[in-house]
Amino acid sequence: MTNVYPRIVKWGFFGVKNHGRFTYSEGSNRMSSIGTKPGTLPVTCDCSAFVTLCYFWAGCKDPNGLGYNHEGYTGTLINHGREINAIDVKPGDLVIYGPGTGEHVALVISEGHGDPVTISMGKQGDPSVVRVSQDGRPYRFYRYDTTGPGVIKRALNHLPRPRKVVVAQSPITSVQATTAAMEQATAKPPAGA
Repeated sequence: MTNVYPRIVKWGFFGVKNHGRFTYSEGSNRMSSIGTKPGTLPVTCDCSAFVTLCYFWAGCKDPNGLGYNHEGYTGTLINHGREINAIDVKPGDLVIYGPGTGEHVALVISEGHGDPVTISMGKQGDPSVVRVSQDGRPYRFYRYDTTGPGVIKRALNHLPRPRKVVVAQSPITSVQATTAAMEQATAKPPAGA
């Protein structure tokens, strides 16, 4: 089984790097980036939409358990996740602040020892890197089942399909051309894209 948590964290850092292209909104458009090609900017979201987007772009199951239907909030994240001890926290887990159904959620990017570091989308100008203790509210940590049949495949459907290249030369040249086309079609976006 592939560890997808580094990809979730990667998309969190993508948000920090591109924070100027993120708009904070609790309105009906807050989940509008769900379903977009990974790395598509600009993004409009709130805290729960941001962590959901990081999971979507990483090719994981919806942490809300709703199949990425543009719904979900801290309460659905609590209901679908498994609460874990602070000592067990790993990058890619979530921290939910506040009682009951929660008031805020952030993406954990460091181990659970001491005061974990998170990426938070709590206001305009975010996502930003903050420590759990900076929030001041009670908190809980959650982990999610990130794998399942077709999860990665659905996320990769946004990538361009490799084109078959037919070259009227030797078979070796044709294979090299097809390989080059596949590499170009599936290449990672340049840093900052």
